[in-house]
Amino acid sequence: HRHAPARRASTGAARAIGSRWQKNGRENLFARRAITEFLSHHQAMRATLETVVCDLCGSSDFQPLYTMADQLGLDREEFTIVKCGGCGLVFVNPRPEEEEEINHYYPSAYVPYHPLRGLRRLIKTLMLRLELRRLRKLLSPSAKILDVGAGAGEDAAFLRDQGGFTVEGTDVSPFAVAQAKKYFNLDLRIGRIETMGFPSESHDLVRIRYVLSHVHSPRRVLAEAYRILKPGGRLALWVPNIDSLDWRIFGRYWEGQEPPRHLFDFSPATIRRFLVKAGFSDVRIRHSIVPNTFIHSARNFLAARRAPRFLIKIFGLNPVMLALFLPLSLAAAIIGRSDRIMVIAKK
Repeated sequence: HRHAPARRASTGAARAIGSRWQKNGRENLFARRAITEFLSHHQAMRATLETVVCDLCGSSDFQPLYTMADQLGLDREEFTIVKCGGCGLVFVNPRPEEEEEINHYYPSAYVPYHPLRGLRRLIKTLMLRLELRRLRKLLSPSAKILDVGAGAGEDAAFLRDQGGFTVEGTDVSPFAVAQAKKYFNLDLRIGRIETMGFPSESHDLVRIRYVLSHVHSPRRVLAEAYRILKPGGRLALWVPNIDSLDWRIFGRYWEGQEPPRHLFDFSPATIRRFLVKAGFSDVRIRHSIVPNTFIHSARNFLAARRAPRFLIKIFGLNPVMLALFLPLSLAAAIIGRSDRIMVIAKK
């Protein structure tokens, strides 16, 4: 079913983006870009929405959980989060249609389209070093990697430069692909993996890091990844975990949900079922230690409750907050309720 586009966005919402992304009273680059793009693109009608069946089991039996506004604050458009009665998959329904419709919600100021800086870059580098250590145990030095949804190319460049692997990558954003070329001399391919026609059995590893939540059909993407992999090849996958302690505490304010950019919210049970259905075996799930997600969820909660601005600012990505929430994140990982999971599966 299709839903008619909603009312036009207001310029006041664009100003809200700028004020939200200001730093020390001065607009940063992303704020200016967001305002410009909002005024040029979001004066148009909102995207057409479609109602869909469950991508995992095909059921049309789903229960609404709650509604959430677009967290980037473009015009506070609301989306309904539902849970499938057949398999428990959580997803946005109705949702923006594919291609141009969903691109409406990805401005060039979108954070994954830009190289990270400061503390965020330090944390990302440490995470990539840990990942590289694990991958070296699975792959030969001559391994060929496909990085799906590579964004600005930071990860792909790290695996190429530090790991010595042959790395290819894709992204649906022409802007992100240009960024990858500019900053890392990467020649990423523009488009969706399921329409690109990569040769069968051509790669040793397909890497999908925090991308599967964004696609319109995880089932199709995983089936294509399986086809592309060599026999015995590996899929490395990262997703937010809705069956987490963080979600149980904060619910709709959980940092892992970001409709309509995140269309699906996985649990260990549903992601395992997706992988087995695609043909993968030896599925191994690792729970990550991620204190920053608790920080962001707490900030979302405080902002929704209109807490004083100084209190909201305290809950930023800084060493004090990271240290404060580290024990909680560690405990969540130990009991299998982490906010982020890494999955390795074998063809």
